[in-house]
Amino acid sequence: MNIKYVLKKDALIIAGLNKYFHDNLLKNNSDLFVDFDYDKTLEGFVNFLKNDRFYSYIVFDDLYPIGYAIFGFHNFPEPIFKNDKKKLFIGELLILPDYQNKNIGTILLNLIKDFAKENNVNRVETDFWVPNNQSISFFSKNLFKTEVTEMHLNVLNNHSEIKIKSFKENSNLQNNNSVYKFEYKKDIDVITNLSKIAHLDLENNYPDIIDKYDYKKFYKMFENQLKNDNYYSIIVYDDKTPIGLAVFQEFSYPSPPFKNNIKCFHIDHFDVIYEYQNKGIGSKLIDEIKNKAIDNGISRIALHVWETNYQAKNFYIKKGFKDVKICMINNLKNLL
Repeated sequence: MNIKYVLKKDALIIAGLNKYFHDNLLKNNSDLFVDFDYDKTLEGFVNFLKNDRFYSYIVFDDLYPIGYAIFGFHNFPEPIFKNDKKKLFIGELLILPDYQNKNIGTILLNLIKDFAKENNVNRVETDFWVPNNQSISFFSKNLFKTEVTEMHLNVLNNHSEIKIKSFKENSNLQNNNSVYKFEYKKDIDVITNLSKIAHLDLENNYPDIIDKYDYKKFYKMFENQLKNDNYYSIIVYDDKTPIGLAVFQEFSYPSPPFKNNIKCFHIDHFDVIYEYQNKGIGSKLIDEIKNKAIDNGISRIALHVWETNYQAKNFYIKKGFKDVKICMINNLKNLL
């Protein structure tokens, strides 16, 4: 073997190799992804690699391409994250099967890490759809750790076609002597204040990347989001006191690589204040989002859970959510 690693943007080569990457996705997620289409894939990579923020390595054995990686720099979005922090995100990394387990992928990954250091970036991320034990093992051996899990609830496969009473029919939840009210309401001030609950936990657990809570910035974020018709918010009250919320948006997956007309709700914010947890409030919020999904012809509900939030992860599992994607990170040391 005469292995060479070349930093170059060649959409033709990458699109050809991508068939192996895509077929692996399709094997485990046939309900989401379309069959591989070279022409559309090539068009996508041509447009993607025009962006100056994105790069690609191609691996050759002599003149024969045997692997590639595409990656790029991203700023963390405000106001949740510190905007002065940058990360290098690996979108895809592939070595052809005949060349795997020969240290080629590890050398490629180390080159990408060096590229990050040379650009004064000390955080490298990647994500991939699961099940994918091979990728989990590879990145774990290279000192990556899971930080965030994307979970999905397949609405129609979760017996949700049998609707639970919606808030229009029953707006209250009785718990002992308390009656909790659930309202579809875009009250930016209330939502901004309630969002502080989860954000303070993130500040404590991820101080390197999570910014300090700033009411004005969060207010502006929610104001911009909720003026759109595809955003929804539910606020929970104990009498007149707001005690919980769910903010979620409707979107469609891009085709390709996804199948046409796969519509999804993504839950962006989901909070119940501590003293009101374990009273059925969170469960009823999820049930209403499921009802809304059925009304809107939505097939999936998605959300992201931080690895340190064990309580939330267990709650979503009980509600029928399953892991579909994981994000792994490597915090680099000894910057150049």
